[in-house]
Amino acid sequence: MMLFIYIWFDKNQNMMNTILSKISNYKLLAGEEASGKPAILKFDDHNTAVLPANHPYAGLWRETIAYLCENNRPAYVITDDNGLVEKVLMPVGGTIYALHHNSEGTVFSLSDRPEVYNLERTQQGFDGMLAVLNNAKEHDTRILITVSDGGVIDICPLEESYGSMLSGENPEGPVPFDIKVLTPISLERTNSLFKEMLLPNCTTTHSSGTSCIPFRVPSGGCWIRAHIMCYLMQDYDIVPGKIWCFSRNKTTLKAWTDNDWNCCVSWQFHVAPIVRVRQPDGTDTLMVIDPSLCSRPVSPESWQQLMDRGGSELLYSGWQQYDRFSGRATLEQAQKAMNESRILLDTTCKDHGMPPYQKCGRNA
Repeated sequence: MMLFIYIWFDKNQNMMNTILSKISNYKLLAGEEASGKPAILKFDDHNTAVLPANHPYAGLWRETIAYLCENNRPAYVITDDNGLVEKVLMPVGGTIYALHHNSEGTVFSLSDRPEVYNLERTQQGFDGMLAVLNNAKEHDTRILITVSDGGVIDICPLEESYGSMLSGENPEGPVPFDIKVLTPISLERTNSLFKEMLLPNCTTTHSSGTSCIPFRVPSGGCWIRAHIMCYLMQDYDIVPGKIWCFSRNKTTLKAWTDNDWNCCVSWQFHVAPIVRVRQPDGTDTLMVIDPSLCSRPVSPESWQQLMDRGGSELLYSGWQQYDRFSGRATLEQAQKAMNESRILLDTTCKDHGMPPYQKCGRNA
């Protein structure tokens, strides 16, 4: 059983408690919400916290808790000294893919997620979290990471009793790329297809529980967005492929975007659908459809340059490949996994308003 209880002080010197554990009574929360009364969260070890009914984030916290529990994942809950919930966060987990130390801290990434995490040396509990990272890297064990406001606040071992954090549902091998399989379409059709992919874009602050695509959360979930778009393209009788940009030698991809409050995102890989475009002279080119990063279809080279820091490479696969190395997923499985990014978008909207953010300028 996983339970971590910490005591720390916020910027106003109020004592806060943090609990990392699975919530056992999430199915009862809907009924309690309808009653308009505070809900009592019960954790695996029978520890409790109070979820206020009238808090502006109460509905979003319930959706977050339901998503985590339905996927057998623990919640990271911050309370005040009276046990009232102040924040509910979604930890993510996996094995370490890359780990680099520098004078400012440690940069690392997980094997099955695109995000690059930065553990700053000034972060409270740095030495303990660094020890967990080093041990997990040495023994190839899974860890659980919690991020708040773009920074890593907690790292701990991930117990086997919790569900898999990996993205792939069906662990089959990689799908080879064959341009002849892709449907040839005109440049005009390519431009209209880009606009059609934007139709299910999440445009409200209540995206969780829907089937919209959260293009405005570029920091994570790219492999899920790409998979859903590939299914949608086939509804238009277009067979696409996928293009993957990998950081060579485990360096970091970095893209500037006005869809992130920090105005940039860091990845170890990124993926998007690619289509075969028939030119007037009968030759074919490839173009990338990536509404999370671009405002129009772009060439593979232009797409790569948007995130390249001098060390990246492009690889191609069939559209069926879900994870960066292998794996398959149905549309239903991808939509279910996409709920994590939808909840993150709703959280971002609560904190900062709906992106894009004018302070960042315009993306490509």
